[in-house]
Amino acid sequence: MQSAWVRDQEETLAGCSLKKPDNTAHHTLTKLSPQRNLVCDLLRDTDCYYLNHHIFMVDFSGIEKIRQDLTEQGQKAPSFVAFTLFALAETLSDYPVFNSYLRDFPLRRLALYRGVDIAYTALKTDLTGSRQLTLSILEQCQNMCFRDFHDKYMNQCNSSLEGLGFYKILKLFALIPDSLRFALFRLFCKPFPSVMRKIGGTVAFTSVGKYGVDITTPLSPKSLTLSLGAIKPRVIESEGKPCVKMAGYITLTYDHRIADGAECASLGNAIRHFMEFRLKDLHDSGELNNSSITKED
Repeated sequence: MQSAWVRDQEETLAGCSLKKPDNTAHHTLTKLSPQRNLVCDLLRDTDCYYLNHHIFMVDFSGIEKIRQDLTEQGQKAPSFVAFTLFALAETLSDYPVFNSYLRDFPLRRLALYRGVDIAYTALKTDLTGSRQLTLSILEQCQNMCFRDFHDKYMNQCNSSLEGLGFYKILKLFALIPDSLRFALFRLFCKPFPSVMRKIGGTVAFTSVGKYGVDITTPLSPKSLTLSLGAIKPRVIESEGKPCVKMAGYITLTYDHRIADGAECASLGNAIRHFMEFRLKDLHDSGELNNSSITKED
């Protein structure tokens, strides 16, 4: 009688999916999808022990008031994500070390990018009608007024999956055999900051709050990743007293090799200040009052 250990070894050596596993099997071996294999390639060189995380509580009640004002004026309010992306793009210019790419080969050098390209994940529908999570890149989004920034962002959100530049790169990479792809990636992509910018932008953003998550600490291959958690009524301190307001956490994940914690803390506080106060000033000046603003899906 064949033992379970022998069956396991045969399944492992076969290296293929088991379409019809028998009832005695302890597990089923399946292949990763082409998309997950690409994610594996991107993360294989991520030194997770170099990553650090700073978490900030942000008062979103001011942004919520802006959204309510725009709605009362007959306009569709931008999302919390749009405001957060705008704050990141506007603040990052004062902290160029985080808008960068650390190259290890052939010589270790830090490439400081000119301009901000924010890479973020988005659900897109392909030609077959199936939805998949893929990467979008909001290019050259620095030094823009909010109206232009939001129009650019919404155009990106409404674009088809096939129209994304990253999707074309993904399809090209998926054609390369798994055994060769990572070696070619390290040789022809990773040494070149301009190529890596096209693949993953200059800085990354992820919104886990839409899935009910408060805090995340991603294993990101980027110099900086901003993560936005769930925004909901929370007990926070205001004017020295506890009160309930719309609030949420933002997490800054950064590469400790390129910056100290104090620098990241300064950036996080600058983003928080922009979201809590600077956006209100822009709203009061009328910059956020624009009839062309449309709501995200």
